[in-house]
Amino acid sequence: LREYVEGEDASLIEWNSLARTTKPYVKVFKEERMLDVIILLDVSNTMLLGFTKYTKNEYSSILAGILGYSALNAGDKLGIIMFSDKIKGILEPSVSMDNFFIMARMLADKQYYGGIKDWSILFKPILSIFSPDTYVFFISDFIGANNVLYDLVSKMVNKFTGVLCLMVRDPLDSYLPEGIGYVYLADPNTGEIILVDVDKIREKYNKEAQKEEK
Repeated sequence: LREYVEGEDASLIEWNSLARTTKPYVKVFKEERMLDVIILLDVSNTMLLGFTKYTKNEYSSILAGILGYSALNAGDKLGIIMFSDKIKGILEPSVSMDNFFIMARMLADKQYYGGIKDWSILFKPILSIFSPDTYVFFISDFIGANNVLYDLVSKMVNKFTGVLCLMVRDPLDSYLPEGIGYVYLADPNTGEIILVDVDKIREKYNKEAQKEEK
């Protein structure tokens, strides 16, 4: 309750309170939230790369921190799952601000990073553990997107209150500029290194990148 302000809609007045106190009060309603906000964070090898100020992984950590703090501030429960070829870290949802600081320590710990991306490992922890009152923020570069990923996202969308996929890409994930010439390229999953004339593969690479992002 709060005191009635002159000019407000009189229908909002709480008459029982007026009878007891002789002062007019109005009811103020606050939305009951308590959703499970789950941050699904890709920490695989491809996320460790970056040619700007930060790596994709660092940008994603900043994004996860902002989303996590906002969720707790709104009265929701915060949890996180970090994955690559296995579940690297999991934090059960809680309304305690302690979860934010635990998540921040996890995001800063290198033991939670690395590995080949495997979408299939997410089906069990995501679809079987969490209730329909869940909002998922799925953060990844989505390199290697395939039918397994599409099936996972489709199932999440059908089960949960909300699903938001946030694609974090380095500029070179999306486009190779002209005039680079020969460079050594390494496969982030196998470690294989080859010498490539980037100008010869640039057009095909850019088309494939656009297709993947779309």
